Amino acid sequence: SSGVFGEHGRGRSGSRVNISPETTIQDMVNANPAGTTFVITAGTYRMQSVTPKSGDIFEGQPGAILNGSRLLTSFTLSGSYWVASGQSEHGTTNGNCLPGYSGCEYPEDLFFNNVPLQRIEALADVAAGKWYFDYSAAKVYFVDNPTGKTVEIGVTTHAFSGSATNVTIRGLTIEKYAAPAQDGAISGTGWTIDSNEIRLNHGGGIHLNSNQVIESNYIHHNGQEGLTGSGSNILVQDNEIAFNNTLGFDFGWEAGGTKFSNVTNLVVQGNYVHDNKGPGLSLDYQSYNWMIQGNHTSGNYVAGILDEISYDGTARYNIIENDASYPGKTNPSMWWACGIAVSASQNAQVYGNTLINNNNGICAVSNSRGSGNRGAFEVHNLSAHDNVI
Repeated sequence: SSGVFGEHGRGRSGSRVNISPETTIQDMVNANPAGTTFVITAGTYRMQSVTPKSGDIFEGQPGAILNGSRLLTSFTLSGSYWVASGQSEHGTTNGNCLPGYSGCEYPEDLFFNNVPLQRIEALADVAAGKWYFDYSAAKVYFVDNPTGKTVEIGVTTHAFSGSATNVTIRGLTIEKYAAPAQDGAISGTGWTIDSNEIRLNHGGGIHLNSNQVIESNYIHHNGQEGLTGSGSNILVQDNEIAFNNTLGFDFGWEAGGTKFSNVTNLVVQGNYVHDNKGPGLSLDYQSYNWMIQGNHTSGNYVAGILDEISYDGTARYNIIENDASYPGKTNPSMWWACGIAVSASQNAQVYGNTLINNNNGICAVSNSRGSGNRGAFEVHNLSAHDNVI
């Protein structure tokens, strides 16, 4: 049967089940067989975390939002501080922060009208636009007046995760999840993540895993980066990945548009990757047999394409402009601020690219980085040709 079932309906594999905002999505997944299509109707689904069954499809109708935050509505005034009590969450901390952003490693974020405040580590440092979380007292402190504002705190780690395969997630807005750094609001192996808006999550928007297809999403304003993770046979195609690393993570550690670490058989094509506080498309640690082609990068703090301690990949037919644009470093060392950078990596092919107005064009540096599973991390057999710089 392929009929449409109501909120409490059950069907056979391949059925379509409608879900509305007052419904717990996981309850409907549990009540239906693997391979069900769940049609998520318009509205906000707050603090929901879904573990799919294999073959499940989640289709968001326009206006369907999965929101990982708790809405705060009760405040007291204590001296100059507004206080929200009863905040017992304490997620996994991770990350290195840029100077002045030392609270970035804590996964809970506080939002005023969809804008994250900067988290700080001492109550005495709370000022406009900043907040402090006293874990021991389960209290949140800030000085901005919450009257008439929508105030939320991110508390839920994942929107979708688990070991199921062949899952499809499309058409949803996924926001404000408290995924730690180097994790993502969505994390699954063999999944298709298509045509979603993924924003304002603490760590990454999507955690990479093997056999993923990540296509036609708008992945923006996430706290650390847009995509992060490792795996094999991954396709990243026709996405816009922009304005990530809003929380001040150290991009020398890991932050920015993407970080593909220890990936094999990766294809990244047709993406627009711009205005990320870090590299745009970054390969790291033993990535092998990768192809980055036909992308447009612009306005990223570090390289548009960074090939670091990896092997045997191709960057071709990309447009790289206005990259390596980290403020305050307008005249950096030529080896570290480039549109395309090859850092201690073997067998890279760089051709057919157009590089415009970057701090430098194509750079390679063979600094001492040790070795990995396919030999030394060094610049070796680099071929860069037929590029317009």
